[in-house]
Amino acid sequence: MGRGGAGGYNGGAGGDGGPSGLVRLGIVGLLVVAFLYALGYTAEASGIVKGVLGIIKTVAIIGAVGIVVIILALIAFAWWAAHKKQKNKEAEQMQEILNTPLESFGDLETQQLMDKYDGKTSDSQNAEKKERKGRVNPYSAKKNMYEDGEKMQAGR
Repeated sequence: MGRGGAGGYNGGAGGDGGPSGLVRLGIVGLLVVAFLYALGYTAEASGIVKGVLGIIKTVAIIGAVGIVVIILALIAFAWWAAHKKQKNKEAEQMQEILNTPLESFGDLETQQLMDKYDGKTSDSQNAEKKERKGRVNPYSAKKNMYEDGEKMQAGR
């Protein structure tokens, strides 16, 4: 803001935050318009007021467009940063896959299949079996899933 001082309106040393140059210009402008109205120059005063309002309108539109542009720039930057982060993550995963020896792929699945067919089960497999116990397997060996109900109705 302005350089007002402790001594009064026009200031001195100390800077108490007096009116800025723009505020002073506004006050002088209002005084000029009031003076023109008082002297009877209403058309000139109205023209000045319309001109000032036009300038204010233009500044407001430019400011609003500027704010929208800044917001869009921030959104674009945030999107770009997230996109870059995702690409870096994918590149790291690809490097990890490429640096992993081929012999290590499928070891866990192969071991689980071998254990399954050898009759061995791990603790995680036992827990999984308990979890699945209440569910119906759609690929079970039973050909007719309504077979038990039909037997009961027929009295067999």
